[in-house]
Amino acid sequence: MLPLHTTIRNLISVSLSLIIIFTSCSNTSKTDLAVIKELNESIENSNKSTARNTEDILASLKDKLSDPGTAAKAQVWYPKAQMIQAISIDTYNYIEEITKGKRFEKMFENDSFGLFEKLTDYRNRLFQVDPIITKEFKRSMRVFTNEIDSANTNQKEKFKKYFIGASSEGAQAMLSKLQNNIRLNEQRMIAFCNEQFSIDHVFHTYSALITQNSSIVQPGEEIEIMAGIGEFTQLNSPRVYVNKQIIPMNMNSFAIYKFKATSKPGNYRLPITINFIDEEGRGQVFEKEVEYKVANIQKQ
Repeated sequence: MLPLHTTIRNLISVSLSLIIIFTSCSNTSKTDLAVIKELNESIENSNKSTARNTEDILASLKDKLSDPGTAAKAQVWYPKAQMIQAISIDTYNYIEEITKGKRFEKMFENDSFGLFEKLTDYRNRLFQVDPIITKEFKRSMRVFTNEIDSANTNQKEKFKKYFIGASSEGAQAMLSKLQNNIRLNEQRMIAFCNEQFSIDHVFHTYSALITQNSSIVQPGEEIEIMAGIGEFTQLNSPRVYVNKQIIPMNMNSFAIYKFKATSKPGNYRLPITINFIDEEGRGQVFEKEVEYKVANIQKQ
């Protein structure tokens, strides 16, 4: 019997998302299991929200096929975005099937190695879509966890340890976390495809975009918020405010705001405001509250 322990921490990058890393044995306390179930539900909800956002971005890219000013580039980048989506859906559904029946039971044995190979293949297939995409995301892509992705050796063994002795709730949460990685990678890459257009073209429509790298963090962990206009162009003079403080736009025409979470556990909100000029020259204001939770979950 493994010693009783449960470690939960956050490790996500871009868009309303959650990650759990943990190991726990079968006699994990009811309180810990309840926490894991709650977090797993939050991750699943995040996956659905991210998928909807990705569909909106893909629709925006598809619309560019009908615009004479963007059609040529859209004919190049829209198929690449479709490839990214197809690879992502295939891997996401593979994990979904694991949660059903006997395949899920084998996650506690050796089947985690089969999943490892599938995820490794998923990463390799994405990096075959386009060399520009590979260059942009090779260092930042999250497939497993930060510990595994950054390891130079024994990645399989490290991955397997997340399932050895894990409760069924814990294994399910880990699988949801892997699916969340896929959703986030898909969204970031398709958004990147949607940004590959000359900034000297005046786009017909604008939409405010706000993403955050995590919704649940440990006390003192860093939260990153990215905000801008959907087309990421400075032609519409966007101004981003976080908690009434103006955040400068970077060279890619979006604002990044980083801060440390408070040490006090609880639910928090951060007001975001984006001012910009629409396609008809009218001033527009977009306001949203970014929500996040500080969860002080220590080893038991």
